Amino acid sequence: MIGNNVPPVSHLSKISLCFVVIGICAFFISGCESSGNKLFSKVSSSSSNIEFRNHLVEDEEFNVLNYPYFYNGGGVAVGDINNDGLPDILFTGNMVKNRLYLNNGKGNFTRSLNALPGDFINDNTVSLGDFNGDGFIDLFNGGFCIPGKYPESSGSQILLNDGKGNFTKQNSTWLKGFNDRNLVTASSCADINKDGRTDLIITGHWMGIEVWLNKSSHLEKDSAFIKNGNENGFFNSLIADDIDGDGDIDIVAGNQGRNNQYITSNTEPIEMYYDDFDGNGTLEPVMAYYIDHKLWPIYSRDDLMQQIPSFNKKYLYYSDFAKADMKDIFGDKLKKAAHYTATGMNSMVFENTGQNFIYHELPKEAQFYPIYSISIIDVDGDGKKDIITGGNQSFSRIKFGAYSCGKGDIFINKNNFKFERLSSSASGLYIKGDIRNSIVTGNKLLIAVNDGQALYYQLKK
Repeated sequence: MIGNNVPPVSHLSKISLCFVVIGICAFFISGCESSGNKLFSKVSSSSSNIEFRNHLVEDEEFNVLNYPYFYNGGGVAVGDINNDGLPDILFTGNMVKNRLYLNNGKGNFTRSLNALPGDFINDNTVSLGDFNGDGFIDLFNGGFCIPGKYPESSGSQILLNDGKGNFTKQNSTWLKGFNDRNLVTASSCADINKDGRTDLIITGHWMGIEVWLNKSSHLEKDSAFIKNGNENGFFNSLIADDIDGDGDIDIVAGNQGRNNQYITSNTEPIEMYYDDFDGNGTLEPVMAYYIDHKLWPIYSRDDLMQQIPSFNKKYLYYSDFAKADMKDIFGDKLKKAAHYTATGMNSMVFENTGQNFIYHELPKEAQFYPIYSISIIDVDGDGKKDIITGGNQSFSRIKFGAYSCGKGDIFINKNNFKFERLSSSASGLYIKGDIRNSIVTGNKLLIAVNDGQALYYQLKK
């Protein structure tokens, strides 16, 4: 139950909170002296000197109907960029340039105008870590698609800190072999192999989990750590933490889930082909899935004809289109098209054995919706780390329906990477809407909901 009068059985109780909301998905929380029953109070941009808006421009091609991830937003990172002992803030955007604000220690910030490279990427995630071991925080920016050109990747980048808070792109040295088609949605920095160096973990759409081990002078993609069970999916989130308390870093990854029409396997995945199928100079993405061992377009006739109007003459009747599979429709054009596959939709935990990862599916309740938010905290006080997930996707074509099953779910650690969902009445969480981020600070949980009020909960002892 949610509310200030939470029964003793509940683990989390809701507390009044105000946020500084910046942009569509990014938010920064500023702690101030308590006023009344509020633990936080809003700080105006004129006082903080922080002004950032992740402005998205909708048009006929780039909108939430054609591109359901339109409102997912960029990443936000907090860390001591210039080594003055104060936390600074980096905001990343989708259709705007990133901004770095340096903390002056007096409750306000100064924008660092020349600290970041001028090139634009559609950021979905940012992670901080000292990659080159010089004692200064470096950055990884994970890029999704070029706006309006899905699935063309906008690119990702490693930015090294010169020690004065200025960053230079170092992809050619530090990200050799990085797949330029990667549509990165989530990342984390951690020491995976316990060699004292900062490694990088990334994931995304049409991707699996990638571990990039730090070799002192560069990052190297490691196939030994992630091998069995590393299926390409539509991953939206990940977190790196020692889930089983054995001293090494495990990974929890949020995928699309199984509550959808995407029935996948290694031999019959979801597929996407990207090419100029009608010769009009515009590249079109076409997704398909298997039914009775044949590959069929996901789209209805009307949807596909809207995307490729010249096919109207080929399929005047719905009955003709209903009988046509991908080979019938596109023929040999599929052979030269860019090809993407997704073989698994499960949200999972990857157990670090010291030599590789063993994957464990999260309980069925975690597969009911796409997971965009993951937090780790010991909810029931038994010394084991539990998992809190959030997600949903309200904007979706009618054919697929909205994803709304996620209410902020707590999964209790039962040892050996087995988890059980705690009921909403016991957990105190029942959140409607599209959860896009959550943060644990001490015994407090902060949750951001798209187009909704930010929420704040305190763990009850």
